[in-house]
Parts: sequence; C-alpha cells; structure tokens
Amino acid sequence: MLRHLREDCPYRAKRFLASSPQLKKRRLVVARLLLFSLCLWFLGLSAAPVLGDETSQEIIKAVSNLTDTRSQAMILKHIDEIHLLRGMGKISNSQYQNVMAWHQSINLLIAHKAMDTLKLYSLMMQKTAPDAEVWRIGSDTDFLVSRKDGRPITLEDIQAIERAYRVQTNIIIRKLGGGTVKPSPERFDTNTDFMVAHDATTPEEFARIATHFTYKNAGTYHRIEAARAEALMRTPGAHVDYLDGRAYVAEMVDQASRKQRYIDEMLALRVKASQNERERIDARIKQLAYERDKYVKRINSMNQRLGEQLLPSGKAPGSVPKVVGMQNLAVNARRSFAQTLGNLVAVLP
Repeated sequence: MLRHLREDCPYRAKRFLASSPQLKKRRLVVARLLLFSLCLWFLGLSAAPVLGDETSQEIIKAVSNLTDTRSQAMILKHIDEIHLLRGMGKISNSQYQNVMAWHQSINLLIAHKAMDTLKLYSLMMQKTAPDAEVWRIGSDTDFLVSRKDGRPITLEDIQAIERAYRVQTNIIIRKLGGGTVKPSPERFDTNTDFMVAHDATTPEEFARIATHFTYKNAGTYHRIEAARAEALMRTPGAHVDYLDGRAYVAEMVDQASRKQRYIDEMLALRVKASQNERERIDARIKQLAYERDKYVKRINSMNQRLGEQLLPSGKAPGSVPKVVGMQNLAVNARRSFAQTLGNLVAVLP
C-alpha cells in the first residue's frame, strides 16, 4: 500500500502541474484559505477552538464554581483558554483573580509532587516582580530549579522535570475530574515554566536551556547576566552590577520586540478573520501588548535602580527620559541607559 502511494505521488503531482491556469488558480486560493485556517487553529484563535471535550461555555461556568472539583479539573486543563476569555470580557476581573490565585496554589502542589518523583532537584517559585500588583491577562507561573547535589542544571534536567510535571498534571486532572475530564492527548499549555536560576548552571547550559524555551514560545532570557540582574532586582537591597544592568536592558529590548512581532502576526491574521475569530485575536493581542509593555517598563526600572543604588548617600539621581513605546526602542533604551551612567559619573567623587 505504502509503495503504491509513493509511486502514485509523482503521477498526481504531474497532473496537478499540468492543470489549466484557471484550475491552478482556484487550487492556490483553496490552499491559502486552508493555510490561514490552520494558522488560526494552531494559535487557538479559531471561532470554534479545539478544547477537547469541554466547551468555552462550560469553562466559563467552571470559573464561577471554584469549589467544584470537576470545575477545578477544567480550569487546570484550560488555563490558557481562561486567559483569552478574560481578554474577551467573558469572565470578570474578580473571577480571573480568584482563578489565578487558585491555579498558582495547585500548580505549586503539582510541581512539588513532580520533584518528589525525581528526588534530584530543589524548587522554588520565582519571586514576584516589583511591578506585579495583580494578576494580568496571560500571567504565568515560573519555578526556579537547582540540583540537590550542587551540580549544574542541564537542558536534560529541565526536560526531565517538564515530563514529570506533565505526568502529575494529568494525574491531578483525572483525579479532580472523576474521570469525566480527561487530559488532552495533545500538549496543552499550563502556563508553567521550569527555569534555571542564574547561579545553578553554566553559561553554556543556560544558552541551551534558553534555546529550548524559544522553541516552546516561552519568554526565557537568553543572557545569563540579565537573569542575574532580574533576580537581584527582585531582592530588596541587593546590588545590581551596571554590566549586568546593560545586559538586562538589551534583553528587555529583545523580549519586547519579540512580543511586537507576534502582535504584527496577529494583526495580519485579523484582516481576513471572521468576526468571532477577530474577538479571539483581539484578546490575544491584548495579552501580548501587556507582556510587551511590561518589558519596556523594566528598562526604566533598571535605570531607576542603578541611579538609586550607585549614588552617594543624600545625592539625587539626575533625570533620565522614560522609554515609552516601541518606536526606536533599541536606540532609546541605549540612550537612557547611557544617560543613567552619565548622571552617576557626574556626581560621583
């Protein structure tokens, strides 16, 4: 059968290429429409997204009934859809805040269960960013992992942890759902990342792990110096080295630019989308815009942190123009950072 198909393919290809121009044009239109539909489906933005056995309406009802275990199973399985529903205004902010708080607590429990099965790793939840006041659309859970034996974390360690977490997540979904909510046979997004602390690996492994997360479409930093700077930024009173600060600013520019590219792709899809699809695309754009703007704001936070910590007691840092928006972001970020350092040099003895 397979041999027949292999031999038949060239014949069918020749027939397709030999078709009339009008037929080839129609086939090209069909192919483009199919590709567009596949893009929407892959991004979870189609009017009827593939959610497994549950519908969006069931998920909305589950959000308002957090004490019900079946609802909890659906929330755990469909947290990415819940972000979209919040962006579409289908669930209220108070409901979203409650769901996200519950999701973080159950996620911590699942992560610890995964660690217990492996017995090799220590885990801690990443410290909350100074600019994080409430749960925003698309908020995720980040864990920092290290090895108990002190050896550097490798990409293979991260992959083993992810597999163990996935197994435990599926077990909890089945248990909470009582068999009526089943884990998806496909990989579903739980908005959870297991990252390596800057001091728990080598620069080489950090780069490998960053590449791994890039393939997963996760916003992990590519510069180990930036990871170190962020850890110190989240630690009150800690001293941030200005060289790490420079790497951090460059990382924020890259991360914001990456989000902007996704927004541009969404806007291109939106042009030919149906009204229902546009509603979901707009919600995704809102989520991406928040994430993009978060990185831009952190450029200003770094400038402020350096200005405050490096000046002698009693001295006030000079004013530095705020970096706002994406226009000329890289240039503006470099200028503001240079001016921060310039202000420091001007007042230091």
